[in-house]
Amino acid sequence: MTTMAPLLAARGVSKAFFGNPVLRDVSIALQPGRVHALLGENGAGKSTLINLLSGALRPDGGTIDVDGRGVARMTPALARQAGIAVVQQELSLTASLSIAEN
Repeated sequence: MTTMAPLLAARGVSKAFFGNPVLRDVSIALQPGRVHALLGENGAGKSTLINLLSGALRPDGGTIDVDGRGVARMTPALARQAGIAVVQQELSLTASLSIAEN
């Protein structure tokens, strides 16, 4: 049986806001072809981790790999190219936009 490299992996990722640690030494590996769910209490850092993995935020420490290769700076464009998409639990709709635009 052949094991595939993770599509996306974070190793030892950390993030703090205004000196307050939000994530400390977090590691996760996401395999291609699978649906992944991230569960945890409010304030556990789920949104912060998703924002790091999707390139919306930059980690203070640790590494992010895409297709087994280290990424110097994850960006939203790189995430899209790798097929990474985020589906938010709560939608932020704008009344002035059409359904398609939202």
